[in-house]
Amino acid sequence: MKNQRSIALMNWLQPKPETVLLCDSIAAASDMAFMLNGEWDACNSLVLPKCDKVAIQTAASLLQTSWCYQNMALLGLWWIRYQTQLFAIL
Repeated sequence: MKNQRSIALMNWLQPKPETVLLCDSIAAASDMAFMLNGEWDACNSLVLPKCDKVAIQTAASLLQTSWCYQNMALLGLWWIRYQTQLFAIL
């Protein structure tokens, strides 16, 4: 019983997962943050308290903008660098 309480307390104290999005323009990031109740970083990214992909896609569609998750952008940059090095070797 005591163990269950401590587990519940630890789960409650852990930070909630956030979703970081990158937009193709500063204005779009600002507008999407406003529409989705997120935080805008005054650049082209925004932080959302939860990930609702339907809401994100709807907001992006209304603003006619494109977006990606922050970690996917980093993965894309890594892949481009990897391919560039691979072709340089060949």
